[in-house]
Amino acid sequence: MNPGIIVSNGYTLTINGPVVGNPMHQWLNGFTAGEVTFGRISEIWSEWWGADSYGINDSNSSALTGSIQCAIAAAGGTEGVGHVSGGIGPHTKLRFKGGVYRTTVKITIYAGSWLDMSGASNYGTIIYHTGGSSDCLEIQGSFYQNQGAYRKYSYFDAGVHIHDIGFGSTTGHAVSLINAYCTHLENVFLLSADINSNYLNIDGCALVTGNNIKIAGNINLPSDWSTDFFLSITNGKYGVYITSTADGNGRYNASGEIFLTNLWVEAAQTQHAVYVYTPSTADFQIYPVYINGGDLIVYNGYAAIAVDKGIVIANDLYVESAAGGTVDAIKVISSQGESTVYATNIIADGCRLNFTGDATYPSTLVVTGGMYSSFVYTGYSYTYLNISDVDIADVRVSNAASTRLWKPVSGNTNCIVEQAPSGTATSAYHSFFGTSDTTTNTEFLQIGANIITSNRRGIWSNKTNAGVAQPIEIGVGIYEAILIETTGGISMSNLKSGASQVAAGAAANELWVDTAAGNVIKRGV
Repeated sequence: MNPGIIVSNGYTLTINGPVVGNPMHQWLNGFTAGEVTFGRISEIWSEWWGADSYGINDSNSSALTGSIQCAIAAAGGTEGVGHVSGGIGPHTKLRFKGGVYRTTVKITIYAGSWLDMSGASNYGTIIYHTGGSSDCLEIQGSFYQNQGAYRKYSYFDAGVHIHDIGFGSTTGHAVSLINAYCTHLENVFLLSADINSNYLNIDGCALVTGNNIKIAGNINLPSDWSTDFFLSITNGKYGVYITSTADGNGRYNASGEIFLTNLWVEAAQTQHAVYVYTPSTADFQIYPVYINGGDLIVYNGYAAIAVDKGIVIANDLYVESAAGGTVDAIKVISSQGESTVYATNIIADGCRLNFTGDATYPSTLVVTGGMYSSFVYTGYSYTYLNISDVDIADVRVSNAASTRLWKPVSGNTNCIVEQAPSGTATSAYHSFFGTSDTTTNTEFLQIGANIITSNRRGIWSNKTNAGVAQPIEIGVGIYEAILIETTGGISMSNLKSGASQVAAGAAANELWVDTAAGNVIKRGV
């Protein structure tokens, strides 16, 4: 033992009592991960193994002896991937001081850790990975064990709480969750990711919760951080990527029941802000992803939320384009399987609703409230498509089915449900347009017109420009009963006829044709 430092010399160390004096310096040296164990201690600091918060020295140069990896093993436990009973250890708090911790080897938190890991604040403490080809932080779980055919995820995974800290990588994902279960991220800042990697990568995970996750964007970082640190920041591919990857035996963990609240993805990513992608070969039941509140900023050609085989429920978001161009607030792709998206109160007045869909997999889009620039529909069949009380290009849309939007329109800019039955207004009506979904369509069906000054109420087949007014048919099921011709003539089909009411078989109040009286139409008595 050197003065003030305990050196391994090939031995392990067990400390059953408290660590007194609140040391913030290195006093453990030469130990590999798992060789130092503690009893029920309240917190552990990575500085005890020599981690450097000034970003000068490498704080994790080895998966075995790295300072941060050793601290994780001591604080969270030592069991590896797949252990069903959880790790052996204090399962306590791992703390980091304010500053930058440089790493060159991926930091890994294993299944059964149950670790609470935090820094000074989400911007004040940054763990930053450079070199090699790996993520900054990876939280590992295991593949499902003896679970049912649908709920294919393990109940025995990490249960890790990460909060008030930031991560970044130039060679991989900033944070990657692999088959993790019950992981919670709160007040986490994701600074950088490799150009082919993601800021937050969620793969085969269940019951993941995230609150106030901020992905790069406009931020002033401390000026005393080294210049080369700022120059090395790279822009990742997706802000949040949710998927499931098969293991070597072709098994998939279910990826769902993921709850993201106050999500900030602010144009540091080069493609979608949130991308939910499940391979067509994945055999598990799809569980929803919830996104509640946040700010999503996206570049031209990509989406704030893109879904390809998944369920997404999104509420109360603001979406905008980073630099003009065409941006989708919601994009339903469905090339891998059926997708379902429920979107409520999303303000994206410069961005589209895009139901791309797929010919093989009919999907669902339900939108309530909010603002969008346009609605894109490619014509593929759907399971359910409903747009309700949504502002699309400054027109309030009340319902939608197929490509036909039901739009209230009036000559004095008031729709019938808003117009008072008195005053100077002269007309109000609803128009049901054809396939173009706009008021410039050439033909439409109009209900109610001049209902105040002319005291008229009715239904008209009408036209604009070069359109052709179509006949109005009234019927039940496949049977046409009344046809109003474009000339104004009326024809009625399938009227019963005979020389008498009894011969015609007409009931009371039913119309019938009296063949004995010159084919006069009569009402049965």
